[in-house]
Amino acid sequence: MVIENRPSQQVRKDKPKYVINIEKSLSYIVHLIAELSATMDREVDALEKYDIENFLIHQGEKARLVKSFEFEAQKLLTVREKLKEIDPELRRQIRESKEDFIRLMSKNATMLEKRLASTQRINERILESAREAVSEEDPFYTASGNRSSSARKTISSGLTETI
Repeated sequence: MVIENRPSQQVRKDKPKYVINIEKSLSYIVHLIAELSATMDREVDALEKYDIENFLIHQGEKARLVKSFEFEAQKLLTVREKLKEIDPELRRQIRESKEDFIRLMSKNATMLEKRLASTQRINERILESAREAVSEEDPFYTASGNRSSSARKTISSGLTETI
């Protein structure tokens, strides 16, 4: 189904009409969802392997795909009323793609949460080790960085004995 659409309500001489091929746009959206899903699969795989470099590479690819998706969706929103007339098979493909993508997003979110928790545990261990190292090196400070109360006592009792 091809629909002529005008960029605005008024016909302007400087802005020509453009044509939207609904089936082609929707098929392209299904294609974009499939590409995005494949990218997210690779991203999840990189997360499982703690391959941060590869994970970061996929971020640019995802951004490009999402931008293309948003552009197509915006075009289709201009002919929203005609979307009810699309081919039932294409409607089914879109619905299945959407459902598969939602499942993949959930898996991706779970993996990201696991990596975040893992990173937080590592940070806590590093901080705890640093605190222990500081308190062992300098007996006048506690692991939290506060001045030790025993340090004050030692100084004051030493002063009293000297006087």
